[in-house]
Amino acid sequence: MRPPPRSTPASSRPHAPSTDAALAELRTRVAQLEALVLPLDDCAFLATLADATQGRIFSVRELRQHGAVDPALGQALARFSAKQLGKTLHRIADGRPRGPWRLARVGFEHGRALWQVGRAE
Repeated sequence: MRPPPRSTPASSRPHAPSTDAALAELRTRVAQLEALVLPLDDCAFLATLADATQGRIFSVRELRQHGAVDPALGQALARFSAKQLGKTLHRIADGRPRGPWRLARVGFEHGRALWQVGRAE
């Protein structure tokens, strides 16, 4: 025969977070997960890149390094490995404007593609 379960005194139980705080935390987590799995709009992505790079030429490595200190850029890049990011930039740099933005591959340095976001004309 099994002994009856012991109950823990109410004073030693951990306090549960309030319902509002728990709901806010869940909403934040859902938003973070959605940012990782939902398709990224090319125009919004280029707008984020344009804001972060300010017309400067960049490589994937430099972009990822800057993403570590720029929260908006970091969030936009979080879904990509370096290889995936390079492929995405290559796909977007097809000469077609994405809203007011256009991405161009402007050269190579040490075997790495160099990119620049500019205004579409």
